[in-house]
Amino acid sequence: MKCPVCNSEYEGSLCPVCGFEDVQIVGDYDEGMKQLQPAILAHRKKFLGEYQIGIILKKRKDTNSTDVSVIDDTLFFGKVKDLLDGDKWLERSIVAYPDSDNAVKVEACLSNNGAEHVETVSIGGLKTAGIIDIGIHVNDYNSFCLKIKVKDEVAGTSETIQIRKDLPDVG
Repeated sequence: MKCPVCNSEYEGSLCPVCGFEDVQIVGDYDEGMKQLQPAILAHRKKFLGEYQIGIILKKRKDTNSTDVSVIDDTLFFGKVKDLLDGDKWLERSIVAYPDSDNAVKVEACLSNNGAEHVETVSIGGLKTAGIIDIGIHVNDYNSFCLKIKVKDEVAGTSETIQIRKDLPDVG
């Protein structure tokens, strides 16, 4: 059976991923599911609770006058529960360099209770190096995609990224 909260396949009466209890419906199934939507959405927000999504940027760090190194700097869009309604854009622009396929590689970071998972995605639509804005769209069933804008126009969208179920449970 497929969980209506996290879309995981499971057997039994309790989803092992998000803990949603299977509800049996008597009568009209579609009407029963419609009545369950508020409970499903509330459980999804609770399950996603403190998960955060961000991107990893490369940043220059001067250690002294002759040594320069590159370090990772993670910028978070916010907690998933706060990102469920529409697109959210970082409040700063970023310089990006496309590859030969007119795409830019972005490292998406999912964090929960100190555990992190990083996944690299490719976002097409960037023809030349330049300044971009990066945004996020959280989809139903625990997935999201990243977007880039060039001059206030959406230029590309990444493939769907699943929110990792093997991170620690939200406490």
